[in-house]
Amino acid sequence: MKAGAILPLALSGVEGPVSTTDATPRDQVTLALFPGADGAFRLYEDDGITEAYKEGQCEWTEIETRMEGEDTWVVEIGPVEGRCDVLPARRGYEIRLEGSRKPEKVALDGVETADWTYNPEALTTIIAVPLRDKRQPTTITAVAEGEISALGEQHNREVILSDVRRLLGRDVRDVDAALRLDAGTPGRADAVARLGGPFVRFVEFTAPEESGRQLGRVIVGAPILGSEPYDLDATFTLFLEGRPERHTVQIKDATEPHILDTPFSFDGQVRAARWEAEVEITWRGETLTYTHQSQPLFPTIYAWRALVYNREEEPIPLEQVMDGAGRANPELSWRAYVQTGADLRNVNQHHTAFFYREYGQELRAGVPLAGYMTATVVSPDEREAVVRFRAAGPAAFYLNGQSVEVLPEEENEDVHPLFHPLRETAVMRLRAGENMLLVDTRPILERAVWLFGGAFTTPKGDLMTDLAFK
Repeated sequence: MKAGAILPLALSGVEGPVSTTDATPRDQVTLALFPGADGAFRLYEDDGITEAYKEGQCEWTEIETRMEGEDTWVVEIGPVEGRCDVLPARRGYEIRLEGSRKPEKVALDGVETADWTYNPEALTTIIAVPLRDKRQPTTITAVAEGEISALGEQHNREVILSDVRRLLGRDVRDVDAALRLDAGTPGRADAVARLGGPFVRFVEFTAPEESGRQLGRVIVGAPILGSEPYDLDATFTLFLEGRPERHTVQIKDATEPHILDTPFSFDGQVRAARWEAEVEITWRGETLTYTHQSQPLFPTIYAWRALVYNREEEPIPLEQVMDGAGRANPELSWRAYVQTGADLRNVNQHHTAFFYREYGQELRAGVPLAGYMTATVVSPDEREAVVRFRAAGPAAFYLNGQSVEVLPEEENEDVHPLFHPLRETAVMRLRAGENMLLVDTRPILERAVWLFGGAFTTPKGDLMTDLAFK
């Protein structure tokens, strides 16, 4: 937190989440204040519900914090400005002096008070200011026998060593000792960074505009002792429908931080992909290794053809839809439901056919619609697979002309179908090359809801990112 910061907090006694200002008590305010510099803050309040603030129904309170010498911390709360008729005329405060040593005395408006506590573990002084006319200013003063701020180099060092102990499960007090640990020691690289060594962080870009420039970024922080050089070796690998594309970057005798963008980006084509990065930092004769695996790009089946029909007026039996090998009948009026780069929120977005948006009027009128969906699944090898899917309504699966069992789901009538958990098929076997997947899908007519979307996973539930769909 920035030195001198003033942070208004929800009261610890408020039950449950606070989503609007009208949900908080209006006669109590909790303020967290931080040492190290002078600070100021304007607290704004209105009724939290209506637009009466547009007519001037609002209030402002000026709050300031400052250090007077090393031993005194002063907080000044100014009189309220403005007026909101629904807010109370009196207000109390809980003042939290974060990062403080225990005061010798605390005073309100120059009068010593005993209504305060100190938490030595959190280094926090908590001062209770009782209800008072908020149009009158209030001054809180805390005085310690020495420095009232508990923060500083010694405190920072204690925090660092505590973090290192948590990371390693043992006491390590200098960076060389951390470097000498076995390379496979969990937390070693992070501990070295906390003790002043180099560090590496990974960033993924998922928004279309950003990912169109680069899919990710590696941030390399130089050691605190910038005069000590380090070597950097980075390997970026893009797996596009399972095919690897590798790039390497090498920087020798670096002393400054570096930012490395991935040498690949989203090219506008929807294809299953993921990327990895491995970074090796060699410093003081030791090597630190950092790895990252991205979230899958376009993780669901992104290319479908669908056939919607009225099962009473023009029924279409399964044998008319596919032949014995599972190939879809090209003479039928199939319509493409293909995920494209247009209107994407992010490149990790799932692809779902929301039939109820297109056929909502018919569904609400009780028209007995049904549909078939088909996709060509290209697998690099023969393997076992499962389809995990979301469907509002019954669904039957066929792979290469053979029926695939759908595992039973837990029924919960209290949950809307849109929020049902994912369902899954029994294990099926993909052959190398092209496979034909067909889904017989039905809506829930009484709810006028109909959708379908799914993804291939291993039997253990890991997403398959090396499949292609067409």
